[in-house]
Amino acid sequence: MRVDISEYLYHWIRAESEEDAIYKLCSIIENRKLLGGNGFIRGQHTCICFTETPMNLFHKRESRYKKFGVRFLKEHIFKKGGRPVIYQQDDEYNNLPENLKWRHVSFSPPKIDFTWEREWRLNFQELEIEPQEITFIVPHEGFGECLSTTYYTKEYRTVFSAVPVSDPYSVNQPEHFKYIVL
Repeated sequence: MRVDISEYLYHWIRAESEEDAIYKLCSIIENRKLLGGNGFIRGQHTCICFTETPMNLFHKRESRYKKFGVRFLKEHIFKKGGRPVIYQQDDEYNNLPENLKWRHVSFSPPKIDFTWEREWRLNFQELEIEPQEITFIVPHEGFGECLSTTYYTKEYRTVFSAVPVSDPYSVNQPEHFKYIVL
């Protein structure tokens, strides 16, 4: 398997600090849903955003996202209507049919180029999540232990898992771990 392709999509937490990121991740856990936004989406379409860039490659570049997130199987998001965005120049936006405009992302290299994010979107106000559908991602053991202690219910304990540091591309992850450490 190629290391730049993943069977997963990741929803990374955008935050100013680690404290803010853990607060947002806890809110996702407590409310069992991801909320859509429209801050960077032309036409004010409300979407939930994901990346298909593998987690071990995404954070090699400085970005507005912290190393906290939620992982989904790509197939799961696709079945719900999620699709890759369409990277194009702004003057091409109106060429899109109305039902595809939510997928538009500005592309005008070298000034505007977010293709490295390999973004997917789901045109939803919110996405309810079930514990068995997701895996939480945290930057180090301390946050993982905090989450697993705070949210120590049977259903959430079964969805936390870990990627061995020696094998970051492994898809055969043990299910008995509590979270992924990035």
